[in-house]
Amino acid sequence: MPLLAPIDNTTFIGPLPPPKGPRDKFAHRLNETTSLVDHVFGAKIPKEIAAPTPKQLVDFYIEPLTHHVEKRVALFFQQLVACYETKLHFEIGDTLDQAESAPALKNHAGQKIATRNAAHSSTIPCLIAYRQDEWEAWAGNRRQEPPQGFVYLKGSDLYRNSNATIDMPRDINEADIAIDGKANESALRQKSLALLNRCGQGETTPEEGLKEFIQILSAEVAKKKNLANKEGVKRALELYKEALRQISEAIDVDGTIFEQWLDLQVDSTDDSARVRRTIYHIRYDAIRQNHLSQTEILDKIEQVKNEIFGRMKQERGRYAYMEDAFRHVLADSVEKDADRLRLLKLYQLPFEGYDLRPNGRKMQLYSKTKTRMLQEVSEKIAPLIKEVCRMMERMRHAEVSKRASITRVLRHAKGWRQIDLSAKIKELFPTLPSSQPTISRVETGIRVIDSDYAGKLSQVFKVDAGLFMPHFFNH
Repeated sequence: MPLLAPIDNTTFIGPLPPPKGPRDKFAHRLNETTSLVDHVFGAKIPKEIAAPTPKQLVDFYIEPLTHHVEKRVALFFQQLVACYETKLHFEIGDTLDQAESAPALKNHAGQKIATRNAAHSSTIPCLIAYRQDEWEAWAGNRRQEPPQGFVYLKGSDLYRNSNATIDMPRDINEADIAIDGKANESALRQKSLALLNRCGQGETTPEEGLKEFIQILSAEVAKKKNLANKEGVKRALELYKEALRQISEAIDVDGTIFEQWLDLQVDSTDDSARVRRTIYHIRYDAIRQNHLSQTEILDKIEQVKNEIFGRMKQERGRYAYMEDAFRHVLADSVEKDADRLRLLKLYQLPFEGYDLRPNGRKMQLYSKTKTRMLQEVSEKIAPLIKEVCRMMERMRHAEVSKRASITRVLRHAKGWRQIDLSAKIKELFPTLPSSQPTISRVETGIRVIDSDYAGKLSQVFKVDAGLFMPHFFNH
């Protein structure tokens, strides 16, 4: 009994693509794209280090470059999971967001040593999703107008991570450009897109899709390494190749690596492929639903924010730190602490100290903007908060309700009847209600599965408690 279902036409999958224009750049303090600054040298190379050659400079960045490669692989796996069996068609969209540009690397005297770039870790930072029937009708010349696409999962954790960058020397970014190409039509991106579309149709699984992606990426790296002329670029591609070799070897040797990436614990004593596949499906469904929920909430917030920003930009005088002030006022307008924490989690901001704390002139500019933003609370922000809290409450209830179908799907995967499950519960937890009629009510959603009952069910099924309690919106 499959748990994953195609995304229907009523599900919000993302906003419309914006008009073509420059990318939105976000300051690192906002954590909009979970980007990383240069933690090897920071602002300057220490005095005791002589000016490095391009190859030596790249070697200083072996650790972040390895992380960069691992993140590229992990992000593509997450995209495969988010696209799996959606029955949507995907195309590559223009990259819309990134962190602020990386400053040049200087020596202790302030002289420029090398250019640094904010390098994207993701192969495809932005996906445009189309309804499959509409895409096929247009591709088959059965409709004249091209279908409407949507920025898939915009604003979600996956989208933000896919748009994240790492500040590194120019040669490493040039190695990325060599691999990815400068256009969406590059060989690597088109092959990767084909994998995502096959996964979206259920023709391959995320695990198999990732293995194929690593093979494609490794071949492209080897090819570009042989063509590289610059010493630093060639060295970066050598390190790329070694990192991919280690990842591929880890997947072949460690059969649990996908469980680690999915944050799951699967019972090693149960060698049933059907049970393992069911557990993966349950986790895939939870991840996809979480991203969809994040996208829906953040789009609602974005609409109100843009309306407020548009009004403020038409006023006389300039307002600085508008994004900071909006997030601060938004969070402070939430009455319940639990809802405020959920909102901060959506924005990937710390639970404490999320307020911008500039000094001097910057503080005056920020205070002016925040004071103006507070004028929008009663008319715009307070109603928005009520709507967002209602949405999060609905999503919490949906998460709890999902436990009924999870119970039923796991029981079928194990090959148990309701009376079998009843007996196994009674064996482990004699005082827990577990008659066959009770199991029937549980599986049909008549009896709500609270956290305690869900935890005990996970022990009976010998599965990770996170399957029943992903807690994306409950905590």
